[in-house]
Amino acid sequence: FVALDILLFYILFEAVLFPVYFLVAGYGGVNRRAASIKFLIYSLAGGLVMLAGVIGVYVETAKGEGKPSYLLSDLVEHDFTGTPARLIFVALFIAFAIKAPLFPVHTWLPDTTEAGTAGTNTMLVSVLDKLGSFAMIRFCLEIFPEASKWATPVVIALALISILYGALMAIGSHDMNRLIAYTSVSHFGFIVLGIFVMN
Repeated sequence: FVALDILLFYILFEAVLFPVYFLVAGYGGVNRRAASIKFLIYSLAGGLVMLAGVIGVYVETAKGEGKPSYLLSDLVEHDFTGTPARLIFVALFIAFAIKAPLFPVHTWLPDTTEAGTAGTNTMLVSVLDKLGSFAMIRFCLEIFPEASKWATPVVIALALISILYGALMAIGSHDMNRLIAYTSVSHFGFIVLGIFVMN
């Protein structure tokens, strides 16, 4: 949360996966192995997409002034516009949406929380999920304001779907852990909606 270097943030963003993976796989309930593997695959796939975005940031800053940088203070000053900026934004947003999670890349969360222990689920929903929404504010909005405005209609539509879908699935849940997971999908939809209305 305090990393002011996008490369360092990426490394830590990926590092938080492993404690959760081992907590679910080692101490979880029924289907813990399948749930932990699904969690890891989704998260690592998002991380690979984010890595492409981080490399794109390096390339774009190197083009501009010849001084490539990963520092947030330098990136905010850089003029990220046009197609390259939008592609980098999409790469970062996908990774953050998976981490959060946002519909339709949310399916790992109900399985993981169902298999996880109460302590693991608390950490998962209260810390890891918030890492995605925090990153949207810190990196997507601050570094890519033009691309954020460009993507706003699609992001708001996904947020509204997440709100309604998560709420309806929570109503139909018979397992407390799955109910918590779906309410998390729904409330993350509200968070994303709040972030991307730009007001």
